[in-house]
Amino acid sequence: MIISMYNLSVPVFDRYLGNLMNLLDRGAAYAAERKIDETVLTSMRIYPDMLPFSKQIQIACDFAKGAPARLAGVENPKYEDNEKTFAELKARCQKVRDFLATLTPDCWHAPRLRRLAVSERFRVPEFLLPLDHRVQPAAPCGCDRRQARLHRGRVTPQRP
Repeated sequence: MIISMYNLSVPVFDRYLGNLMNLLDRGAAYAAERKIDETVLTSMRIYPDMLPFSKQIQIACDFAKGAPARLAGVENPKYEDNEKTFAELKARCQKVRDFLATLTPDCWHAPRLRRLAVSERFRVPEFLLPLDHRVQPAAPCGCDRRQARLHRGRVTPQRP
């Protein structure tokens, strides 16, 4: 079975950005319901060494537009990182989705697209997909809740 790089990246990122936009809608509804300033929620960190929520969304959007742009051989659009509210973050996600809609499967087969080396060809999907594809389940078979905590945490991809 032949899988194109287009099918591995653009539809996947589009789906993830759509889910992210739904989460941003929920955050905005929560802020409105509780009468909390949106900038308070978007600037929050779950843990002190984490980036603020708004920066995490910006990085996700940059990754979702950058990887397909590089693979398709088109220019990666630049967006300023100045979003502070849920509506601005959602608009950024929509801009990236609009950019992804301009990429067609035809542009991936253009002659200017460089050939991938065999070793790189097998590694590209591993680094294109978000990290949560490689996260271990919270409670593997045979583990109780205390042991499941040991399986949580940061996962780094193993590189050959």
